[in-house]
Amino acid sequence: YQQALKDEDINPVGDPELSSMELEPTLSFVVDVPVYPEIELGDYKAVRVEPVDAAVTDEDIQEVLDRLQKQKGEWKDVEGRKPVEGDQVTIDYTVHEGDEEFQEPVTDAEWVLGETNLLEQLREKIEELEPGQTDEFEVFFEEGDESADPKIRGKQLKYSVTLKGVKERELPEWSDELAKEIAGAETMDELREQINADIHQGKTGDGRQGVINDIVEKVAETT
Repeated sequence: YQQALKDEDINPVGDPELSSMELEPTLSFVVDVPVYPEIELGDYKAVRVEPVDAAVTDEDIQEVLDRLQKQKGEWKDVEGRKPVEGDQVTIDYTVHEGDEEFQEPVTDAEWVLGETNLLEQLREKIEELEPGQTDEFEVFFEEGDESADPKIRGKQLKYSVTLKGVKERELPEWSDELAKEIAGAETMDELREQINADIHQGKTGDGRQGVINDIVEKVAETT
C-alpha cells in the first residue's frame, strides 16, 4: 500500500477503504483513498478587497462608559408620575381569552422600559398608568403574525394590567474612584485607554476575519 502511494504520488487525507478484491488468477484488489481535491485557481492575484477601518471614535468609548455606568446604577422608588423609558416597573397582569384564563397570572414582574422586550400594546398601557392603577386592553393577533408566539396567533386576548411600582435608575458620577472600582484603572484617562484598546482589538479581529471572508468569496468567484 505504501509503495503504491509512492508510485502514484498520492497524498491521502484519511484511511483507505477496500472496495473490491479478486483471488484469481492472481491476487488483486482496489482501494479507495481520500485525497485533497484539485482546485484550479482563477486570476486570484487580481482580487481586491476594501480595507476595514478599525479606528475607535469618541462615540465608541462613550457607549461603553454609558453601559458601565448603567451597570453600577441603583434603582430608586419614584412616586407621582407615570413611567418613562429607562424606568423599572413592577407589574401584575392576567390574560384571558373570552372568559377563560389563557395563562397563569403573573405577579411582581420587573421590567425595564426600553430594555425589556415587551408587547407594544402592553408597554403603551403601562406608560399610561400611575402606581396603583389597573387597566384593561384587548389585542387580536393575526394568524400570519410571525412576530407573535405561535400559541397566540389568531386569538383575541384581554389583558388586565396593574402598575405596582416605578423606579428610576440613579447613575453614579464618573470619577477616578469609580474607574478603579469598575475596571481597576487608576484614573478616568486610564479607563478610557483600556476601553480604546479593547474596542480596537475587537474591531481589528472582526475586520481581519471580514477581509478573509471577502477574499475567499472573490477567489471562489474566479475559480
